[in-house]
Amino acid sequence: MTYPRKSIEHFLDEHLTFDTDFYDVLTTSELLEFTKEFLSNYNIEITEDCDYRNDQNKDGNYYCDLASEYADRQVDVYYGSLWEKAPKFQWWIDDALNEF
Repeated sequence: MTYPRKSIEHFLDEHLTFDTDFYDVLTTSELLEFTKEFLSNYNIEITEDCDYRNDQNKDGNYYCDLASEYADRQVDVYYGSLWEKAPKFQWWIDDALNEF
């Protein structure tokens, strides 16, 4: 049985639990571009029966693990870039420091 291909927007709306503009770091369109690049790089097609948390690629890697690795590579490694974004995450930074 074949299923119609889902749009990336539909997939993100269905699986993401936060508003992408909430953090004021990535806009929805930027997130869509990252998602398209990720799906293209790993030859993943989103279909109706796609279970991104449990499905694996042909090499046996879970899609969710591949996505985490890809996201980790997108993080800035230079202090200057990180400090530019730090005020947007101030609450979480303060909370982490208080919890430590």
